[in-house]
Amino acid sequence: MLPKKPEPVKIPATVISECALICAILEHRDRAAAQFMQAHEAGISAASFTDITARNTWQAMLALHGAGRDVTAVQDELSRRGAWTDSAWDLLAASTSDGPWAAGLQGYIEAVRESELRREGISALHRAKTAIENGQSLADVLPTLIPIAGRPVAVPDGANPEREAPEPPDLYAPMFHGLAGQIVRTIDPHTEAAPVAVLAH
Repeated sequence: MLPKKPEPVKIPATVISECALICAILEHRDRAAAQFMQAHEAGISAASFTDITARNTWQAMLALHGAGRDVTAVQDELSRRGAWTDSAWDLLAASTSDGPWAAGLQGYIEAVRESELRREGISALHRAKTAIENGQSLADVLPTLIPIAGRPVAVPDGANPEREAPEPPDLYAPMFHGLAGQIVRTIDPHTEAAPVAVLAH
């Protein structure tokens, strides 16, 4: 009897975007510095990466750029840092393949930033939930929560965000009870996302 065929490994879309961003920067040696600066100026940092190989590669390119060296010398920098691995070899080999990486640079930047902002938002929700459970008022927590979405909010003195926030649709009402519902109703006026999507995240 033949052994069962192994299931293919599913790579998260976030990791694909992060690795594709590195490949887009390094694809054309003559444009690598400009591509790197475009990503850096768009807010990409080491914290933007969840994949350790992509993060190490970004940090190596950042160090090279800071020292005024060619960012494509990343293999030497990774080796110097003790971070040259099979995964790093695969990533750099992919950047030299025939894929049209550089053409998608802006899309990869946006995808990586969106994933980073989503992670920050989830962390902010968790911190807000913990703060409220520890006795802080919703009015105190709200100003620390909303700026994560890039929308500054001022809560007027005496305002009751719970009363002023619109109620979710009746169809989903049972899902919005308790603390999670309070947080979603507070965020709702300040985001274009559907309340159900905010709750899911």
